[in-house]
Amino acid sequence: LERLELPGGTYTYVPVGGFSQVNLPVNARLVERVLAFRARLRAATFLDLYSGSGNFALPLAVHTDGGRLVESAPAAIAAARRALDEQGFA
Repeated sequence: LERLELPGGTYTYVPVGGFSQVNLPVNARLVERVLAFRARLRAATFLDLYSGSGNFALPLAVHTDGGRLVESAPAAIAAARRALDEQGFA
């Protein structure tokens, strides 16, 4: 697993064979855009479909009352659970 630092002070892990935006500055901008959109909507919860290892969900969790991640790849689910647990998210 490779640890990936995300905007907002969170991180996730990317498993071998897992999807991740390979251009890290572009990924940071994507996450920042999602967070800005959430703020504009004043969304209190979120639903992250095809969430992978939590690239968008972990930063969103900091700014909301919680949400749901939906993923089918076992390695990505395990990576997201590890990152969520380590950072104190349910």
